[in-house]
Amino acid sequence: MLVRGAEPMEKRQRRILFQPFLISAKSLYPAIRELATPAAVSRQERSDRVSEEASYHRNLHFLLYALQLHFSPAT
Repeated sequence: MLVRGAEPMEKRQRRILFQPFLISAKSLYPAIRELATPAAVSRQERSDRVSEEASYHRNLHFLLYALQLHFSPAT
């Protein structure tokens, strides 16, 4: 006869075996994330800088082109 809420002994033991691993994984996550973050941040910052420089050069190109058109003699 099964009683409501009762579990077989094997399931109960299996759950207890994995519980310490889960606790240690939770405590390691912030440390692992902190180690991985600086590399990701530096890649993102470098990507942002490259995008800003490309935008600056494109704007400079259009400015010089507009000035050339404006000051070139009409033919």
